[in-house]
Amino acid sequence: MEEFTYKPAADRLFGMVHIALNHEGGTVTVSGDGLPCTEIRRSAGTPLEGHVPIGTREQGGSP
Repeated sequence: MEEFTYKPAADRLFGMVHIALNHEGGTVTVSGDGLPCTEIRRSAGTPLEGHVPIGTREQGGSP
């Protein structure tokens, strides 16, 4: 599955917000006019899951 870029959203506080999801790479990238570019990355070796509800994984992981 290739990278998916969501339609930019206008936020009253942060301006335009851009979100890109890369399933295979295990990353979510968020950037915007009033935001630093931030990337959330799946820990190495973590199996790809179709759906993981928030709060169902152990805390920790790599920094």
